[in-house]
Amino acid sequence: MSLPEAVLPYLPDGSPDPNLVQRQAATPEHMVWVGASAGSGKTKVLTDRVLRLLLPDPQERWAGAAPHRILCITFTKAAAAEMALRVAKRLENWAVCPEEKLTAELTSLFGTSPSAESLRAARRLFSEVLDAPGGLNILTIHSFCQSVLGRFPLESQVTPGFSILEDQASRSLLSTVIRSFLMETNAQVKEPLARLAIGHSLDDLEKNILTVLGQSRELLEICSPYDTNEAFLAYIRSGLGLEKGIDDQTLVSNFLENLPEASLQAAVGVFCAGSKSYQTIGDSLRDWLRLPLNQRPVSLTAYKLIFLTTENTVRKLKNFGEDHPEILRLWEAEGQRFLDFEDKRRSLRIAQKTSDLLWVSHQILTEYNRRKKKINALDFNDLIIKTRGLLEQTGTEWVHYKLDGGIDHILVDEAQDTNSDQWAIIKALSQEFFSGVGRDSFSPRSLFVVGDEKQSIFSFHGADPAGFSRMRRFFEDRSVEAERIFNSLGLDVSFRTSPPVLQVVD
Repeated sequence: MSLPEAVLPYLPDGSPDPNLVQRQAATPEHMVWVGASAGSGKTKVLTDRVLRLLLPDPQERWAGAAPHRILCITFTKAAAAEMALRVAKRLENWAVCPEEKLTAELTSLFGTSPSAESLRAARRLFSEVLDAPGGLNILTIHSFCQSVLGRFPLESQVTPGFSILEDQASRSLLSTVIRSFLMETNAQVKEPLARLAIGHSLDDLEKNILTVLGQSRELLEICSPYDTNEAFLAYIRSGLGLEKGIDDQTLVSNFLENLPEASLQAAVGVFCAGSKSYQTIGDSLRDWLRLPLNQRPVSLTAYKLIFLTTENTVRKLKNFGEDHPEILRLWEAEGQRFLDFEDKRRSLRIAQKTSDLLWVSHQILTEYNRRKKKINALDFNDLIIKTRGLLEQTGTEWVHYKLDGGIDHILVDEAQDTNSDQWAIIKALSQEFFSGVGRDSFSPRSLFVVGDEKQSIFSFHGADPAGFSRMRRFFEDRSVEAERIFNSLGLDVSFRTSPPVLQVVD
């Protein structure tokens, strides 16, 4: 269920009080989804929520969560380090600050005066977190996946003791593989590479391949069933509705063979007898029809300009149809025939380039994976894919049981930069939060997500900003089914600048 609007705090001008909205977002018993604009206190809310989870409920309904049962996932190591530092500083301050200051901080955090037990618990937290094995789990998604695969190497089909290829090392290895393929003499790779290189430098070609490998690895999997680029090309052509075996030369020949020559010759006379603009059309059409047959294929652009505008639409013949309806029908039909012809040629080019790029990229990825396996290394993408595979495969219920027994609260930072595979991991980890089964829990288990679609910067890693809204709807539906409060909030007030500055920027 969603939190009723009536309980949200408002300022006199009718806008939500940003400080109290932040407190709502930190409420640990609610499933919370936050859209946070830049400078609106997102990191403070994350820190506050972690602290609320660690502290016992002020109404004494449950004890605080153990540090190792809280998993906070963010996108970069810098963000993880910043958040861990903020939490540590708050806890360190609580351990030694005067009671009045601690009381004021907890009152601001809870929205109510803390009990004596809450004050004692707050002072103990710093040492408890320090003594906890591994401390707080504030990790990047890749670090978390690395720890999961390290715990379950056999179930995830990885070799124990694997090493991690950081982004720079991964790009370096990929570049080495690509450069080796550029020197390839095998026709299955050399020919598509030669076509791709037309009009591009080797550096540009390498960048294009790296882009495909970075964004479209799932797409590359469609190459797997095909032994040759030709077979894969046939598959793509069929998807575009192109006849089997057709090529550009055949398309051109078919177009010219079906030219309504006699009708066009007759139209020349009509055009030349008309106004000056129609005489120009007639002259151009007559000149083209006089070309030798072997020159027509290379003069199709001139033919196109007779019938089509620069916007690629059929030219209008004003005040022409009433006197010459048959010429108008011929004109419109021939213009449309040329458009259809160009569409097919374009589809052929797209099919060829798509096939070449995906096929070559697939071969490069296969070799890249072979070299990684040889040195027992995984890159960041492997960590995500293999963890997702582990959590989604059947027959690994005990893996879920082990993880389910260790995670009560999940917090996701920078959620706008989360891709579909990463969301799948979060869904798998949190599925028991909504089922009412799993670990016998004395306190509510929760999911907290914060992000801003406008700030997505990792599309090259497959991030899907639109997925932020889709996943919000998914988790809201799951919360409703489980009869849990799902609180969707917006942090819109910037604490980094003033309203006049924001108005100028807007």
